[in-house]
Amino acid sequence: MTQWVIHPDASEFDSEVVARSRQLPVVVDFWATWCGPCQALGPALERVAEEYEGRFLLAKVDADRNQDLAVSYGVRGLPSVKAFVDGEVVDAFTGALPEPQIREFIDRLLPSEADQAIARARQALDADQLGQAEQELAAVLDEDSQNGRALMLLARLRLRQNRPDDAAELIRSLPARYEGDPEVAGLRSRIEFARIAEEAESEAAVRQALADDPDDLDARYRLAAYRVLAEDYEAAFEHLLEIVRRDREFRDDAGRKGLLALFDMLGNRHPLVSDYRKRLSRELF
Repeated sequence: MTQWVIHPDASEFDSEVVARSRQLPVVVDFWATWCGPCQALGPALERVAEEYEGRFLLAKVDADRNQDLAVSYGVRGLPSVKAFVDGEVVDAFTGALPEPQIREFIDRLLPSEADQAIARARQALDADQLGQAEQELAAVLDEDSQNGRALMLLARLRLRQNRPDDAAELIRSLPARYEGDPEVAGLRSRIEFARIAEEAESEAAVRQALADDPDDLDARYRLAAYRVLAEDYEAAFEHLLEIVRRDREFRDDAGRKGLLALFDMLGNRHPLVSDYRKRLSRELF
């Protein structure tokens, strides 16, 4: 059996399919032993997976043994194929296809040169290699000045450089179709945290102010904002929760509101969000 084919059950689906689809496309084949077309499609998918040598991952899921999983993903006939990219189903088909059409389906999922450059820029940014990230994004935007993903990542980079006005301008320049994008909402929240951080002379100054006086909630609030911009979310959560503990009236309940903004920004799948929701609830109730 090829290394590019896996057989996850329901308990492994999130880690083996959803999470891994953030690194490469994952094609899920929902099948059953009694299904004749499944016996034709399955081997064809496996041959294509072998041919593409890891450019995508094939996950075979026995629909009879994982009925709840099949229902949750809207499987109404077999074989049913769902393609996952970045944790979401982005394409699908039902029934057996010949190999040329399977290849066309897979090719639509594979990242373009621009997608690959954006992925490299994201990795560079995560590694704090800001110059490398900027070079990758500049190359993409030279070819397509309206590439929304590149513009959003550049806005995130500008925030890391403490340039919130430039980040806000990039968000305003996005094509209209990105208006409801969750990443855009998150960037707007980051910009608001950047405005809070701008109230201070520097992060070092607010750290010193807080060391001198742990009751200085203005310093704690600004330090939380700096930690958001550095993507040190756990420290930001801790500072905001401490503000809730010390003074609910501070800046019109800014501690709680800051936590809620972070929850929305990171989303419920982020590992810290569930924990800090519970901790905030205990403080409030």
